Amino acid sequence: MTPARGASWRFNIVKTAGTDCFIPAPTAISATVLIWYGRPPAAAGRIASYTVVRRGVSADFEAPYVIALIDLEEGPRMMSQIIEADPEALAVGLSVTVDFAAWSEEITLPVFRLHPALAGDHP
Repeated sequence: MTPARGASWRFNIVKTAGTDCFIPAPTAISATVLIWYGRPPAAAGRIASYTVVRRGVSADFEAPYVIALIDLEEGPRMMSQIIEADPEALAVGLSVTVDFAAWSEEITLPVFRLHPALAGDHP
């Protein structure tokens, strides 16, 4: 799956003191001091931490589901959901690849799946 209708998945990166810094927020910080630019991230990472939610909070999140911190190949860490994986098969350090979940016509969010070589019976 890809981002909805021509949208692209990009990081908000700030160039400060010669270093790239990932800021996981809208660009609300003063641009007069920082240089913002967007960069498409790689489509893979590793599980840094995760939790299995076994009590659903709504019909949109039927339990169990997995929320994880993903270390992306470029270095930033982001929180997302791991989909279509047996929670018992997960472990810190496993490789994941990005997919996209459409929440509406306008909103598509990145989610992750176990890397196909690790997914076993999962599609």
